[in-house]
Amino acid sequence: MSCSIHLEGKQQIIELEEEGDDEPESVILNVIINRLKKQEHPALRNNLKITLENVSESPRGFKAITLLLIKKIEIFDEVFGYRAVKPIYETLPPMSKWDKFLELDEPDEYFKGQRAVKALCYFFKKY
Repeated sequence: MSCSIHLEGKQQIIELEEEGDDEPESVILNVIINRLKKQEHPALRNNLKITLENVSESPRGFKAITLLLIKKIEIFDEVFGYRAVKPIYETLPPMSKWDKFLELDEPDEYFKGQRAVKALCYFFKKY
């Protein structure tokens, strides 16, 4: 399938749900990713992967997709392959702030960094 998504459509896809006080996530991106978890309907899976690639052309879209797919490394790999390494790396804090981040008060911040490191390890081993 060859298609493009206009900027307004990309913004609508990555529009965040504001209800929770945790990390707000895009409803549409979550639906796309949940459909990709199922291995049925190969043509639909192909179209969904192309949709994610189109949305990722926007920096905000790529960041939103990265934050969702970092928890689902196999799907991340299937959609972006080795191109996923840089956006995963960008989720980590700068090295100049690592001393500060090693003494985290909130365990949530620790687990976010841990997911990124695990994802990077997966891609380094594979590629």
